[in-house]
Amino acid sequence: MINFTNDTRPIFLVHQSYQQRNRLAECIEYLSTSFASELRVGTIVRLPTLPPQSAEKYVDGCSEHTNLIIVDPELYKHKDSMGTASAAAGNYTFMNEDLPEDPDDEWVESILDKQRDYGASVLLTPSWMLNTDANTYSLRRELRNQLEVAQKTVLLNDTEAPTLINLTLHYSWLAIEENLNLLH
Repeated sequence: MINFTNDTRPIFLVHQSYQQRNRLAECIEYLSTSFASELRVGTIVRLPTLPPQSAEKYVDGCSEHTNLIIVDPELYKHKDSMGTASAAAGNYTFMNEDLPEDPDDEWVESILDKQRDYGASVLLTPSWMLNTDANTYSLRRELRNQLEVAQKTVLLNDTEAPTLINLTLHYSWLAIEENLNLLH
């Protein structure tokens, strides 16, 4: 089980890359063994960027050296969001179906199951990119919807895996200080 409250070491996350990821397990092993007293090492698997067998192989290689595995469904790349998914995303049903306007428990559970299927030790809320072009009222409504999804995620998480809220906002929107105040 991952414990975020009693372990004060910083967390070093290794993001699975598009290319040249074959040696990342070695990197994680080196970091985990050489700096174990100073930091925790984990990895983020960018699920839709990999064919399923490659994702499994990557997680298997890394799980020998870390128990902090985040399997990111990268819903912000969904065709109904930013729409920048790679060809490998076609291997995942959730990337080919329409995003629900009001996600129900069944949909949220299906995304959590996909993360569990690939060995996630931390679950991310299934969220997509927020529409930062919307007016303030619409953006607040979208944020509320995302928080409702987060609450559903926590309630549906029947494992000991911690739940992390996963929000994606466009970088240009985040660069404006007044917008950041909306997040408080």
